Amino acid sequence: MGHTDLKKDITRSQDALMMSSMSVAIDWALRRSRMPWMNTQRFQKQL
Repeated sequence: MGHTDLKKDITRSQDALMMSSMSVAIDWALRRSRMPWMNTQRFQKQL
C-alpha cells in the first residue's frame, strides 16, 4: 500500500529531530561560552 509514504514520514521526522537537536546543542554551546558556570547550572536544572 503506502510504504513509500511511511518511509518519507520516517525520514522527515528524523531530519526534524536532527535539526532540533543540532539547534539546541548550538544554542547551549553559545550560551555556555558566554557565561559558563551560570549556564551549566541552568542546563542541569532543565534536565
